[in-house]
Amino acid sequence: MKILVTGATGLIGSHLVERLVARKHDLRVLVRSGSDLRRLRGLGVELAYGDVRDYRAVRSAVKGVDVVYHLAGVMCDWGPHRLFWDVNVGGAEHVCQACVAEGVERLIYTSSVAATGMEDYTGVKDESAPLIADSRQHIYCYSKAEGERVVQRYARERGLRVTVLRPSYVYGPRELNVGLYIVARLLQRHFYLLPGNGRNYHQMIYVTDVARGMELALQPQAAGQTFILVGPRTTARQVYSALSRAMGRRDVIYVPRVVGRGLGILLDAVYTAAGLRQAPLITPFRLGILVNNNAWDGRKAERELGFRYQVGLEEGMQSAVHWWRTHGYL
Repeated sequence: MKILVTGATGLIGSHLVERLVARKHDLRVLVRSGSDLRRLRGLGVELAYGDVRDYRAVRSAVKGVDVVYHLAGVMCDWGPHRLFWDVNVGGAEHVCQACVAEGVERLIYTSSVAATGMEDYTGVKDESAPLIADSRQHIYCYSKAEGERVVQRYARERGLRVTVLRPSYVYGPRELNVGLYIVARLLQRHFYLLPGNGRNYHQMIYVTDVARGMELALQPQAAGQTFILVGPRTTARQVYSALSRAMGRRDVIYVPRVVGRGLGILLDAVYTAAGLRQAPLITPFRLGILVNNNAWDGRKAERELGFRYQVGLEEGMQSAVHWWRTHGYL
C-alpha cells in the first residue's frame, strides 16, 4: 500500500509519519520547498515538493498512491484570513480533486473539533454535532468547517471514499502554536494568572495517541465515517495543575473572565494595528479555549476503531515539558 501524507512536518503529521514508517508502510510526503526536513531525514520516505494551494503539485504527489492522509493546514489563531481560506479550504479542494482524478482508494482527512465551534457549550458533543456555518466565528474554526464540507461534498457527489477525523485539543512534543505551550510560556515567566474558574471541561489528547487513531482509520470499516479522537475528560484546573507540576512551578490562580478578555482584546487590537505577524501571548481566541466549557464523546472511535487514549495527563505533561526544555523552547 502506497500512502501520501500532506502536512508531514507539522505537529500531528510528523508523529503520524514516524508511526507509519515503523509499521513498514510505503510512504510519500508532500512538503513545501524550504520546509524543515530534519525529522524526515533518515526515515526512508519519498519526498514530493509542493504546496496544497498548487493543484498541479498536489496531483503530481497523489499520482500512484492508494491512500492519502490530508493534514496540511494553517493551525493557529493569527494571520491573514485569506491564508486560512486558501490553505484549509482551497487545499482540501485540491486534494479531493486530485484523489478523484487519480483514482485514490481512500482519503483520511484531519478536521478538528473546532469545526463544530468552540463556544461555551454545557453539553457533550459527538459526531452528529453540526459544522458551524457562521463566518463571524474565528477564521480557523470556520475554515476547518468549510474544509470538511468540501471533503463531504466530494464523498457525496464524486464517490470519494472518505474518513474524517476530529481530534480534540492536541498537545505534546513539537506543539508550539496554540494550546498548552502558550500557558507553559506564561508559567515559565512566573505569570500564574488564568481567566475563569478552572471548572470548565478542557479535553486534551496526546499527539502520539492521535497518530495511533489515524493509523486505525485505515481499517475498511472507517470509510465513509467521521470519528472524534479524545483523551481523558478533564477540567482546565486539572490540565494546568498537571502542567504546573511538570514544570516545577506553583499552581495557577484563577481570575474573573472579564480581566483576561479585556487584556486579550487590547493586545489583539495593538498587534493588529501594528501589523505584527507574531501573535501576542493572549488573544480572544486563546482565552475562549481556556475558559469555555468544551467536551467531546469519543465512544464511536472506541467502539468501531478500537481506539482509546493511552497517554494519561500526568505522563503527557511530563513528556511535553521535557521536550520543550530539551529543545530550548522553555
